[in-house]
Amino acid sequence: MNALRLNDGVNARLFRERTGIPLSEIHQLVLATRREGLLDASDESIRPSEMGRRYLNRLIGMFL
Repeated sequence: MNALRLNDGVNARLFRERTGIPLSEIHQLVLATRREGLLDASDESIRPSEMGRRYLNRLIGMFL
């Protein structure tokens, strides 16, 4: 979750190394945060959007 505090976010490989969870397992959560405009995501990485940086507590809370 701390990686979401970084403007560049985290790449999928590092996310899996650190959490043991592939991004594909949290696909629905990623979609929900993207729909709300809080996250920019691709198959390679996730990072907070401009709005996600402004509402970072909300974004991080969605991952809890």
